[in-house]
Amino acid sequence: MAVDPETAFHIRQAFADLGSHPPDAAIEPPPLTRVMIQRDVRAAFAELDPQQLAISRGLTPAARFDLLCDLNGFLRNAVIAAIHEQRPDLAEAEFQREYLKRVGIHLP
Repeated sequence: MAVDPETAFHIRQAFADLGSHPPDAAIEPPPLTRVMIQRDVRAAFAELDPQQLAISRGLTPAARFDLLCDLNGFLRNAVIAAIHEQRPDLAEAEFQREYLKRVGIHLP
């Protein structure tokens, strides 16, 4: 799984700030079980509109991937903006920890 350079920087920096892992430590996502994946896929498809599905079927795999990347960037920026709005006084290291927590990465 590829991690964009900006996110990778923040993850490496958070580990470096902790001093518990080298800055270039690889971060493995938690293992996903077949049940977890099936549940998440069912939930995602339950929310789709038939018109959205028809539009998506007309796109090339590359175009669908581009849309996914755009959505990921949008959501990352929304999380960053929410943190800055809710906690403008955070130091950079605490901001990074809060960001990682909100995207599902919990550090000790």
